[in-house]
Amino acid sequence: MKNSRVERVKRVLLSNEPILQKLLFLVCCGIFVYGAIRARLGHQPHNAWPYYMMRFFRWLGLRNEFLIDVQNPLVPGKTLRLSLDLRRNMHVRYFFARSTIDETAIRMAGESMTNSECFLDVGSNSGLFALSIAQTYPMKSVIAVEPVPDNAKTILQNIELNALTNIRVVQSAATLQSGNLTFYVHPFHDGGGGVDRPSSYQTMGLNFPVPEAPEAITVSTVTLDLLVDRFDSVVIKIDVEGHEHEVLHSGEKSFAKGIVKFVILEVSAHNGPWVLKFCEKFKLIPTYFDGSSVGSLKIDDVSADIILRPVLVGQVSSAASATR
Repeated sequence: MKNSRVERVKRVLLSNEPILQKLLFLVCCGIFVYGAIRARLGHQPHNAWPYYMMRFFRWLGLRNEFLIDVQNPLVPGKTLRLSLDLRRNMHVRYFFARSTIDETAIRMAGESMTNSECFLDVGSNSGLFALSIAQTYPMKSVIAVEPVPDNAKTILQNIELNALTNIRVVQSAATLQSGNLTFYVHPFHDGGGGVDRPSSYQTMGLNFPVPEAPEAITVSTVTLDLLVDRFDSVVIKIDVEGHEHEVLHSGEKSFAKGIVKFVILEVSAHNGPWVLKFCEKFKLIPTYFDGSSVGSLKIDDVSADIILRPVLVGQVSSAASATR
């Protein structure tokens, strides 16, 4: 790991990137080391350093967007060009890591696209899942669903940078009913947020108080069924800050028809039991992964990224045991 970081630093410093980007990358390295030392001393969570980098860049007043190239996890030797805003903490992570971060999850979703028509990215954020799969499968449809205007704008910029023509951006929140709802924007979490009024802001293991009038916007809503109604086979990724079960229920017709071939989603202790009940109802096999291994999901162990697959012939007993 240490050698890979050293190689990354060498690669950036020897690249053709503008000198300002190289200097900012060195600043990231310095803050990363500072954060690692503070974490080792127990003064902060080990993953808090991107937040401090973001605050530093906001203090500098940087508004420029920086361009970097990252490896597409699905295609060796193929790169994606990303537009990053270093005032947003997840973008700082991409800038420092020079990778898409969620590489294992992207690979799993991408491998499931071989026999599917469409990839649906619900809670797309900056669009890394959608971009990676669209570049890998240029003849297949990709839909990126993202309610936050700044995030949707970033996705559109990245689509243009990579000359992709098979992605459609839907600036809406996926939920049970079509219409409008209030969406609370998280000031520190990369422009994300959720439909629940926050009691505190959390990012990278740190907690912050919420003002009396937290930032809120009105967004349109759309159901999963409506998004995929013209396809016969789809792969879906869902990351919507605790409301993944509502997105699943908004696609009950699609699951009943059997067009959903693979789902990757984030679950918590709050929505995990709902997800497992959904799996039982529609005969889905839930398994979890932690970036390196995949195993059976237990009812008392729902706090992770998981994948859902339809039951195949001969797997009914396995599905039943996996949801007990």
